[in-house]
Amino acid sequence: MRAKIHLRYKGYIGNIGISETDAMFYGKIIGINAHVPFKGDSVKTIIKSFHAAVDDYIALCAKNRVWSEKPFTGNFHVRIEPYLHRLAVLTAYSRGVSLNTLVEEAIRQFLSSGGNKNKAEPNKEGHANIDNYLEYKDYIGSIELSEKKDVFKGRIIGISQVISYKGCSVKTIIESFHNAVEKYLASCSKKGKAPEIPFKGSFNVRIGAELHRKAATKAYSSASSRKSALSAFVEKSLMRFLED
Repeated sequence: MRAKIHLRYKGYIGNIGISETDAMFYGKIIGINAHVPFKGDSVKTIIKSFHAAVDDYIALCAKNRVWSEKPFTGNFHVRIEPYLHRLAVLTAYSRGVSLNTLVEEAIRQFLSSGGNKNKAEPNKEGHANIDNYLEYKDYIGSIELSEKKDVFKGRIIGISQVISYKGCSVKTIIESFHNAVEKYLASCSKKGKAPEIPFKGSFNVRIGAELHRKAATKAYSSASSRKSALSAFVEKSLMRFLED
Protein backbone atom coordinates (compact mmCIF):
# COMPACT_ATOMS: atom_id res chain seq x y z
CA MET A 1 0.00 0.00 0.00
CA ARG A 2 1.32 3.43 -0.96
CA ALA A 3 0.32 6.93 0.07
CA LYS A 4 1.47 9.98 -1.86
CA ILE A 5 2.61 13.30 -0.44
CA HIS A 6 4.13 16.47 -1.91
CA LEU A 7 6.88 18.74 -0.65
CA ARG A 8 7.79 22.21 -1.93
CA TYR A 9 11.10 24.01 -1.93
CA LYS A 10 12.46 26.88 -4.06
CA GLY A 11 9.63 26.52 -6.56
CA TYR A 12 10.16 22.76 -6.97
CA ILE A 13 7.78 20.00 -5.95
CA GLY A 14 8.80 16.59 -4.68
CA ASN A 15 6.43 13.66 -5.12
CA ILE A 16 6.75 11.13 -2.27
CA GLY A 17 5.66 7.53 -1.98
CA ILE A 18 5.66 5.63 1.32
CA SER A 19 6.85 2.04 1.07
CA GLU A 20 5.63 0.04 4.04
CA THR A 21 7.71 -2.94 2.92
CA ASP A 22 10.99 -0.99 3.01
CA ALA A 23 9.89 1.33 5.81
CA MET A 24 11.20 4.16 3.64
CA PHE A 25 10.03 7.32 1.88
CA TYR A 26 11.00 7.49 -1.81
CA GLY A 27 10.53 10.54 -4.00
CA LYS A 28 11.58 12.54 -7.05
CA ILE A 29 11.32 16.11 -8.25
CA ILE A 30 8.37 16.40 -10.63
CA GLY A 31 7.80 18.77 -13.51
CA ILE A 32 11.35 18.60 -14.94
CA ASN A 33 12.99 16.25 -17.44
CA ALA A 34 15.96 15.43 -15.23
CA HIS A 35 15.52 12.43 -12.93
CA VAL A 36 16.28 13.73 -9.43
CA PRO A 37 15.36 11.19 -6.70
CA PHE A 38 15.64 11.39 -2.92
CA LYS A 39 14.74 9.24 0.07
CA GLY A 40 14.55 9.16 3.84
CA ASP A 41 13.20 7.08 6.70
CA SER A 42 11.52 9.90 8.67
CA VAL A 43 9.76 13.21 8.14
CA LYS A 44 12.92 15.09 9.08
CA THR A 45 15.23 13.07 6.81
CA ILE A 46 12.93 13.05 3.77
CA ILE A 47 12.54 16.85 3.93
CA LYS A 48 16.28 17.27 4.34
CA SER A 49 16.92 14.85 1.47
CA PHE A 50 14.48 16.70 -0.79
CA HIS A 51 16.04 20.09 -0.03
CA ALA A 52 19.49 18.66 -0.67
CA ALA A 53 18.33 17.14 -3.98
CA VAL A 54 17.00 20.50 -5.16
CA ASP A 55 20.12 22.37 -4.06
CA ASP A 56 22.41 19.78 -5.66
CA TYR A 57 20.43 19.94 -8.91
CA ILE A 58 20.66 23.74 -9.07
CA ALA A 59 24.36 23.66 -8.18
CA LEU A 60 25.09 21.01 -10.83
CA CYS A 61 23.33 23.06 -13.48
CA ALA A 62 25.35 26.13 -12.48
CA LYS A 63 28.58 24.14 -12.54
CA ASN A 64 27.80 22.79 -16.03
CA ARG A 65 26.68 26.26 -17.14
CA VAL A 66 23.22 25.10 -18.15
CA TRP A 67 19.89 26.56 -17.09
CA SER A 68 18.15 24.71 -14.31
CA GLU A 69 14.68 23.77 -15.47
CA LYS A 70 11.74 25.65 -14.09
CA PRO A 71 9.26 22.99 -12.99
CA PHE A 72 5.99 24.63 -14.06
CA THR A 73 6.50 27.13 -16.86
CA GLY A 74 3.12 26.37 -18.43
CA ASN A 75 4.80 24.87 -21.50
CA PHE A 76 4.92 21.08 -21.78
CA HIS A 77 4.67 18.20 -24.25
CA VAL A 78 1.96 15.56 -24.12
CA ARG A 79 1.30 12.24 -25.80
CA ILE A 80 -2.28 11.04 -26.04
CA GLU A 81 -4.22 8.56 -28.17
CA PRO A 82 -4.26 9.73 -31.84
CA TYR A 83 -8.06 9.36 -32.08
CA LEU A 84 -8.44 11.74 -29.12
CA HIS A 85 -5.97 14.20 -30.65
CA ARG A 86 -8.01 14.19 -33.85
CA LEU A 87 -11.31 14.62 -32.02
CA ALA A 88 -9.90 17.48 -29.94
CA VAL A 89 -8.61 19.33 -33.02
CA LEU A 90 -11.95 18.96 -34.82
CA THR A 91 -13.89 20.08 -31.77
CA ALA A 92 -11.59 23.09 -31.31
CA TYR A 93 -12.02 23.97 -34.98
CA SER A 94 -15.82 23.69 -34.75
CA ARG A 95 -15.81 26.06 -31.76
CA GLY A 96 -13.49 28.53 -33.42
CA VAL A 97 -10.73 28.16 -30.82
CA SER A 98 -7.21 26.75 -30.86
CA LEU A 99 -6.34 23.25 -29.66
CA ASN A 100 -4.32 24.85 -26.88
CA THR A 101 -7.35 26.82 -25.65
CA LEU A 102 -9.49 23.68 -25.71
CA VAL A 103 -6.91 21.69 -23.71
CA GLU A 104 -6.60 24.49 -21.14
CA GLU A 105 -10.38 24.63 -20.71
CA ALA A 106 -10.54 20.84 -20.36
CA ILE A 107 -7.85 20.85 -17.65
CA ARG A 108 -9.58 23.62 -15.71
CA GLN A 109 -12.90 21.79 -15.85
CA PHE A 110 -11.36 18.48 -14.82
CA LEU A 111 -9.57 20.05 -11.85
CA SER A 112 -12.70 21.87 -10.70
CA SER A 113 -14.73 18.65 -10.84
CA GLY A 114 -12.12 16.75 -8.85
CA GLY A 115 -11.87 14.14 -11.60
CA ASN A 116 -14.32 11.86 -9.82
CA LYS A 117 -17.00 11.49 -12.46
CA ASN A 118 -16.69 8.38 -14.60
CA LYS A 119 -17.92 8.59 -18.14
CA ALA A 120 -17.71 6.36 -21.20
CA GLU A 121 -14.90 6.92 -23.69
CA PRO A 122 -15.68 8.96 -26.77
CA ASN A 123 -16.02 7.25 -30.13
CA LYS A 124 -12.55 6.02 -31.07
CA GLU A 125 -13.25 6.77 -34.70
CA GLY A 126 -12.74 10.38 -33.63
CA HIS A 127 -16.00 11.76 -34.98
CA ALA A 128 -17.07 15.21 -33.81
CA ASN A 129 -20.50 16.71 -34.24
CA ILE A 130 -19.48 19.09 -36.98
CA ASP A 131 -19.95 19.09 -40.74
CA ASN A 132 -17.81 21.98 -41.90
CA TYR A 133 -14.67 20.07 -42.77
CA LEU A 134 -13.35 17.71 -45.47
CA GLU A 135 -11.34 14.49 -45.13
CA TYR A 136 -8.84 12.97 -47.54
CA LYS A 137 -5.94 10.57 -46.92
CA ASP A 138 -6.07 11.16 -43.14
CA TYR A 139 -5.90 14.94 -43.60
CA ILE A 140 -8.62 17.34 -42.51
CA GLY A 141 -9.54 20.47 -44.43
CA SER A 142 -11.53 23.42 -43.12
CA ILE A 143 -14.28 25.15 -45.09
CA GLU A 144 -15.28 28.79 -44.81
CA LEU A 145 -17.58 30.87 -46.95
CA SER A 146 -16.44 34.28 -48.15
CA GLU A 147 -19.64 36.06 -49.17
CA LYS A 148 -17.77 39.11 -50.45
CA LYS A 149 -15.70 37.03 -52.88
CA ASP A 150 -18.46 34.45 -53.48
CA VAL A 151 -16.05 31.59 -52.85
CA PHE A 152 -15.35 28.79 -50.39
CA LYS A 153 -11.88 28.75 -48.89
CA GLY A 154 -10.05 26.50 -46.45
CA ARG A 155 -6.77 25.12 -45.20
CA ILE A 156 -5.40 21.79 -44.00
CA ILE A 157 -5.60 21.68 -40.21
CA GLY A 158 -3.49 19.66 -37.78
CA ILE A 159 -0.11 20.39 -39.41
CA SER A 160 2.31 23.29 -38.98
CA GLN A 161 2.62 24.19 -42.67
CA VAL A 162 -0.04 26.54 -44.03
CA ILE A 163 -1.72 24.92 -47.04
CA SER A 164 -4.80 26.68 -48.37
CA TYR A 165 -7.26 26.04 -51.18
CA LYS A 166 -10.51 27.47 -52.55
CA GLY A 167 -13.48 26.72 -54.81
CA CYS A 168 -16.81 28.23 -55.82
CA SER A 169 -18.88 25.03 -55.50
CA VAL A 170 -19.02 21.80 -53.52
CA LYS A 171 -17.31 19.95 -56.36
CA THR A 172 -14.53 22.49 -56.86
CA ILE A 173 -13.74 22.95 -53.15
CA ILE A 174 -13.43 19.16 -52.73
CA GLU A 175 -11.21 18.90 -55.82
CA SER A 176 -9.11 21.83 -54.63
CA PHE A 177 -8.66 20.25 -51.19
CA HIS A 178 -7.65 16.89 -52.69
CA ASN A 179 -5.18 18.61 -55.02
CA ALA A 180 -3.71 20.55 -52.09
CA VAL A 181 -3.09 17.33 -50.16
CA GLU A 182 -1.57 15.60 -53.20
CA LYS A 183 0.71 18.54 -53.93
CA TYR A 184 1.83 18.64 -50.30
CA LEU A 185 2.66 14.92 -50.30
CA ALA A 186 4.44 15.20 -53.66
CA SER A 187 6.46 18.20 -52.42
CA CYS A 188 7.56 16.30 -49.32
CA SER A 189 8.55 13.30 -51.42
CA LYS A 190 10.54 15.48 -53.84
CA LYS A 191 12.39 17.12 -50.93
CA GLY A 192 13.08 13.73 -49.33
CA LYS A 193 11.27 14.55 -46.09
CA ALA A 194 8.42 12.80 -44.34
CA PRO A 195 5.04 14.58 -44.49
CA GLU A 196 3.56 15.65 -41.17
CA ILE A 197 1.11 13.25 -39.57
CA PRO A 198 -1.86 15.44 -38.63
CA PHE A 199 -3.08 13.62 -35.54
CA LYS A 200 -0.26 11.52 -34.10
CA GLY A 201 -1.23 12.24 -30.49
CA SER A 202 1.90 14.24 -29.71
CA PHE A 203 1.84 18.03 -29.31
CA ASN A 204 2.95 20.95 -27.14
CA VAL A 205 0.66 22.71 -24.69
CA ARG A 206 1.00 26.24 -23.29
CA ILE A 207 -1.07 27.14 -20.24
CA GLY A 208 -0.64 29.35 -17.18
CA ALA A 209 2.18 28.35 -14.84
CA GLU A 210 -0.16 27.99 -11.86
CA LEU A 211 -2.56 25.75 -13.81
CA HIS A 212 0.44 23.70 -14.94
CA ARG A 213 1.51 23.25 -11.32
CA LYS A 214 -1.98 22.22 -10.20
CA ALA A 215 -2.37 19.77 -13.09
CA ALA A 216 1.06 18.20 -12.53
CA THR A 217 0.49 17.85 -8.79
CA LYS A 218 -2.88 16.19 -9.36
CA ALA A 219 -1.46 13.98 -12.11
CA TYR A 220 1.46 12.68 -10.06
CA SER A 221 -0.78 12.10 -7.05
CA SER A 222 -2.84 9.46 -8.84
CA ALA A 223 -0.60 8.19 -11.62
CA SER A 224 0.56 4.60 -11.80
CA SER A 225 3.24 5.53 -14.38
CA ARG A 226 5.22 8.61 -13.33
CA LYS A 227 6.84 9.08 -16.73
CA SER A 228 3.51 9.62 -18.50
CA ALA A 229 1.56 11.07 -15.59
CA LEU A 230 0.85 14.49 -17.08
CA SER A 231 -0.01 13.08 -20.51
CA ALA A 232 -2.43 10.64 -18.89
CA PHE A 233 -3.99 13.50 -16.94
CA VAL A 234 -4.47 15.61 -20.08
CA GLU A 235 -5.96 12.59 -21.85
CA LYS A 236 -8.49 12.04 -19.05
CA SER A 237 -9.31 15.75 -19.00
CA LEU A 238 -10.00 15.80 -22.73
CA MET A 239 -12.07 12.64 -22.64
CA ARG A 240 -14.25 14.08 -19.90
CA PHE A 241 -14.53 17.47 -21.61
CA LEU A 242 -15.41 16.02 -25.04
CA GLU A 243 -18.05 13.76 -23.56
CA ASP A 244 -19.84 16.64 -21.81
